[in-house]
Amino acid sequence: MPNKQYLAGRVKEWKTIALLEELDYVCFRMAGSHTCADVIAFPPLPTSPLWIQCKSSQRFDTAEWNILYEWATRYNSIPLLAICENRRPIVFYELTGVKVARSKFRPWIEWTP
Repeated sequence: MPNKQYLAGRVKEWKTIALLEELDYVCFRMAGSHTCADVIAFPPLPTSPLWIQCKSSQRFDTAEWNILYEWATRYNSIPLLAICENRRPIVFYELTGVKVARSKFRPWIEWTP
């Protein structure tokens, strides 16, 4: 049986997918892939795909942040952080730059689908 952290993460990913699929995005969950993105979503209009990392809080390791940002921008995609706190709506943030270690500044802007 999977551990509790895996199950909790999977629930966050499926909530994110359900929200985006309601808006006609085509979504793929990267289950067990150990990649920088948990979900990749393609919008209904021909625009950039989304690379999404799902978290339960705003805590996001600097190295993970920078890998997601660098890979998504390399492939002309939008890097997003989806914060899925218990019983609250999902909040999306677009990563707009590289994060500096030990800095309180986070280069992100709120993003709405």
